[in-house]
Amino acid sequence: MQEIGSREARTGSGPGLPHSTEPAAPKEPPGYGRLSRSLRYLAPYWKLELLALAASLSASILGLLFPWINKIVVDQVVLGKDLDLLRTVCAVLVGAAVIQALLRLLEGYLFASIGERAVVDLRRELLASLLAATIGHHDRLKVGRILSTVTNDTGAMQGLYGRTLVTAFTDGIKLLLTLMVLAWIDWRISLAIVPCLLLFALVVRGFSPRLRDLSRRAQGETAVLSGDLQETLGGIREVKALRREDQELARHDETLRRLRDLGTRRQLNAAAAGAGAESVAMLTMALALFLCGLQVVVGEMQVGVLVAFTHYVGTLFSPVARLTSLNAQVQSCLGSADRVFEILDDANAHGETCGSRALPEATSGDVRIEEVDFEYQPGRTVLHRVSLQVPAGQKVALVGPSGSGKTTLAMLLMGFHAYRGSVTIDGVEVAEIDRRELRARVGVVFQEPFLFDLSVAENLRLGRPRATRDEIETAARRAHAHAFILELPEGYDTRIGERGARLSGGQKQRLAIARLFLLDPRILILDEATSALDAESEALVLEALDRLSRGRTSFVIAHRLSTVRAADRIVVLDRGRVVEFGTHDGLLADGVLYPQLYRRQMEDVAGLTPAVAP
Repeated sequence: MQEIGSREARTGSGPGLPHSTEPAAPKEPPGYGRLSRSLRYLAPYWKLELLALAASLSASILGLLFPWINKIVVDQVVLGKDLDLLRTVCAVLVGAAVIQALLRLLEGYLFASIGERAVVDLRRELLASLLAATIGHHDRLKVGRILSTVTNDTGAMQGLYGRTLVTAFTDGIKLLLTLMVLAWIDWRISLAIVPCLLLFALVVRGFSPRLRDLSRRAQGETAVLSGDLQETLGGIREVKALRREDQELARHDETLRRLRDLGTRRQLNAAAAGAGAESVAMLTMALALFLCGLQVVVGEMQVGVLVAFTHYVGTLFSPVARLTSLNAQVQSCLGSADRVFEILDDANAHGETCGSRALPEATSGDVRIEEVDFEYQPGRTVLHRVSLQVPAGQKVALVGPSGSGKTTLAMLLMGFHAYRGSVTIDGVEVAEIDRRELRARVGVVFQEPFLFDLSVAENLRLGRPRATRDEIETAARRAHAHAFILELPEGYDTRIGERGARLSGGQKQRLAIARLFLLDPRILILDEATSALDAESEALVLEALDRLSRGRTSFVIAHRLSTVRAADRIVVLDRGRVVEFGTHDGLLADGVLYPQLYRRQMEDVAGLTPAVAP
């Protein structure tokens, strides 16, 4: 085997050495720095966005015709008594209204479609990054917060991809066009209105930072509530058994009160911003009406022009009000964007290093571990200079006190963690192997196997989606699971509930073993697979595991030392170091720690066994 330096850092796939092997999550500027990044998700749909924008602008421009039609009606139809013109004006009015309605319908459909597609892309990228993140990264995450981000925060960001920003843009264009028309009618009065618009801009800008801060804090509290609720409901049996209903309710009450206070303050600030903008708009209307009225009185403006001018000024109210509310929406969306990109960047910074090397077609399962160091946190070593050689087909038991590094050492073979040193399978470094191929060759049965709320057959197919029903049943028979599966209401098509809630511990373990029979890996990791089972279930599972491990390289992590007597070799770990190795009989005769552990377990078993009268 090629020599590899004992202190060489292997990037692996996990946070084993987070401060030395993984880059820190990139930092982005706060506030509208998130806006440009958020809008990148619209790029694939720019053609639809342009079409929607054209429809929105066209509808807004058509809306500018209506005040001028009023001017014609007043000056030429009413005062000029022109009935033919009245018919023409009404026909034009109806036609313009129909066209505007169709344009609004097209605009609404396009914006909705674009918004839904962009949010789906964002959620997919977020989920892909989370699925690609290391096991160690997920160990540090709070699931409730992630769920809140994937559902609530990304949903809130949809406002940026729907009408929010485009409506702000089209309303801005409409304001500009309306001001141009007003200036064409009377530039002096229009010029007098400009300071009012500047005052409106100052009002909006003054409330923006506060609205964004309150929105971000409220979203943070929502994530806290989601995480706490998931924890409470996930442990509902313990909550009831320990009579903690009142304490849990009090804990959630505190978060709910903070949410109430933040929501109230946010609504108050948004209302104040809206009231300020509305006041400016009314001031603008009063000023325009007064100045136009003076012009009519002195004979310098027609009555119809006054009607049109004040109507145009009135059309400024809706864009002003929308821009005010849109500002609050944008601030809320940016608060969600902060949280989404924070989790996305963190997941990307802790993504698995995906190797590209392939294992030999006929993988034998020869495993070599040389001078391996590992730590979850700097300064807290879990494995120290561990070396181990396991020939193909051997069964190796990893034993030792709790926290000695047994499971961590085995999980290095799955590529779950980064490490220093060398871990090879058939001479290929684990850190360099393609992850999907690696995990097709290395299978694991955990102490508490995870089953999805799917049918039995679908759960068994997870490792081999194209497995036939005959292959599934054969694997179930070999795992001693076929008989109890047939007793289920719908046999292999029975849904087993969340985490396999409708099955016993032994049944779940046998399904996990059947899943591995289908996967047919060359290397097995059996992590305390029988520690939580009753005697009858343990016997069935042990027989299935023995059948599964024949001809494969197996690593058995066991707390019950009585289950590892037949192992080809027993490796004893203590505080992250290999302190002893050998056979069961050899370790009992010559070992130090192993005989202590074995005698202690035998004494515990004897103490629990009731005396039998002669």
